[in-house]
Amino acid sequence: MTTLLETGGTLSISSYNLEMYNTGTTAWDELVGETTPFTDLTYTKTGLTVGTDYIFRLRAKNIHGFGPYTSEVTIRADEVPAQINTVTTEISSTNVIIKWT
Repeated sequence: MTTLLETGGTLSISSYNLEMYNTGTTAWDELVGETTPFTDLTYTKTGLTVGTDYIFRLRAKNIHGFGPYTSEVTIRADEVPAQINTVTTEISSTNVIIKWT
């Protein structure tokens, strides 16, 4: 039997399934693409907590079903800035100059 892969053919992707690991339930939560087709190549996840690690995985679907998941990707939400180290002030005539590092 000859397959499309062997003859160089390709099949259209009908959906991408993106999931995020839920540490509270120790299960994967669907973000997009398993129950409703999602064909965009980007996704924005909102409502993340600063300084928390999030784990994602992704897979594609064609007419034969879903392929395997990608390797898991761990992403840390942006961190808040560190505390400012040194604040100094100086008076110049009727002005105050405030400097920090």
